[in-house]
This record gives sequence, C-alpha cells and structure tokens, in this order.
Amino acid sequence: IKAKVKEALDKNIRLSCHAIGESAIDQITEIYGELESLIPKTGAMMRIDHFEFPTQKAVERIKKLPLAITVQPGFSWIDKRFLKSYKQFLPESIIARQLPLKELMNSGVCVCGSSDSPVQSVNPYEQMLGMVDFYIKEQSLTPYEALKTYTVNPAKMLGEENTGTLCVGKDADFFVCDRDILSCKGTDITLCKADYMVVRGKKYKNKKGTVTELLRMLVTKPHKI
Repeated sequence: IKAKVKEALDKNIRLSCHAIGESAIDQITEIYGELESLIPKTGAMMRIDHFEFPTQKAVERIKKLPLAITVQPGFSWIDKRFLKSYKQFLPESIIARQLPLKELMNSGVCVCGSSDSPVQSVNPYEQMLGMVDFYIKEQSLTPYEALKTYTVNPAKMLGEENTGTLCVGKDADFFVCDRDILSCKGTDITLCKADYMVVRGKKYKNKKGTVTELLRMLVTKPHKI
C-alpha cells in the first residue's frame, strides 16, 4: 500500500482511499504520515473516505496531515433510531468513538459530506441532519458547519477554491434555497430544497439536448461575481 501511495504522489495523482475501522484507518494514516513531505500542500487533496471508528491516535495524526475526509452521518442517524445495527454488533466503547465530527472540524480538518449512494439517497440534507443531530450528541455540528461540508470544504478538497464561497472575483456558482438552512431545527433541515441554481453567473435551465445548446456551452465564458 505504501508503494502504491508513493507511486501516486510521485506522479502527482490524488488518491481516494476507503477506510473504516481502526486497523484500516491506522494503516493508511501511518503511511501518509511517513510520506507527509511528499504530499502536495496546494491544489486537490488526497482523501480518506468513510473515516469511521478511528483510534484516537489516528484522529491526532489526521489533524496534522494535509488530507481531506468524507463522512456519511446520515446512515448513523437512521441506524440509531431504526436499524440498531451498531448497538447489536458493536460494544459501547467502539460506538463512542464512531466519529469525532466536532473535534475534527474544530481542528481545521477538511471534512466533506457525501451520500455513499446507492446505500443512501444523494440528498445532502439527509447527511446534514446526521451532522446536526449526530449519533454522539456532543460531536454534533451547527447547521453552518454542516453546510460547509458541502460547500467550502469540498471546493478545498478538489483544489477548486474559486468556488465554495460567495466572494468578489470567485466563480458565480451557487444555489438559492427555499428556506434559511442556518436557522433549521432538528429534522426541519431535511425539508430544504433548492429553488434554483446559478452556474457561471447565469440562472441554470434544464437542457433539451440540442446541438445548439452544446455549441453554446462550449463557447460561453465563465462569469465572475
């Protein structure tokens, strides 16, 4: 694994590694720790997907590494209330360190939300619900922090920091929500939906699939805010 990671770094390839559980996460974070000097500090980030049930040692290591992690707290929200598989198969000591979500965000780790589709719906608000009403209550995020895992943080992870926030000079790519996400309480956040989307400074319209539309897309220049 270390040889493959080094090969990717040498070729300037960004890796995505799936790792769940202490052994897998310890292994990949140790490798990245040993190769830290080779990890790019700018541009797209190497990442670890499903970062769940890490040891505290791995948590401390990830705080110091220029890596991004993706999480899917929507599943644990459902599991705690309906499936009960964590309680059925895992000891309380393991469940208690399922994911130090708040701790990682407060430490500046680039945490990104994702759906793990088709295991779950691609609806981002379901994952955000899992973040603001997290399995481990003290590790819950605010709606603002949850929103960052789908906006500014993914932009940073992909090395596309010309998007992700609304600032003068950045690409005018954003959506307008039908309600104030930041004031949502509990499950209300799952009622959110996008009224419309703006891409390159223009209100997005569904394409009809014509050749004319394709040619227009190819010649249209990005618009700045």
